[in-house]
Amino acid sequence: MVKVVRDVMLPDPWRVDATTSIEQTARLMRSWDATEVPIAENGNLCGLLSAEDIIVIAIAAGVSPRVLTAGECADEDSPRLEADAPVAPALESMRECERRWLPVVDGRQLVGTVWHDDLALALLSESSKNGASRNGSVNGSSNGAHATSDS
Repeated sequence: MVKVVRDVMLPDPWRVDATTSIEQTARLMRSWDATEVPIAENGNLCGLLSAEDIIVIAIAAGVSPRVLTAGECADEDSPRLEADAPVAPALESMRECERRWLPVVDGRQLVGTVWHDDLALALLSESSKNGASRNGSVNGSSNGAHATSDS
């Protein structure tokens, strides 16, 4: 059975609310040791916001980081993976956009995050399992797997 992203994603991802100021967002990112965070409004993914975005948009534009919100700065076109995407295409999508992790959505709803290495391990596990089936072996276990695709 082909596994999908939902099978291996980390559910209930950390996120920053779209109404949070850039100043507070930067503090959260520092405390989480994160250089990029998902921004959500009412559970829907608005996009990703990076430390670089904060510098370029807020500081370089001369807008107060206390006034500007994360939702106003989030990259709406940032890559994301569909929860029900098969593992192999999801991994390829992640490689193409050169990301270590991506948010996972079900429609627009942010439902998790998935890491490149988890997808690769899931694909390897799936390949090993399929090879064992063809050879008549029933040994072997499967690590959780998931797949991704850009929206």
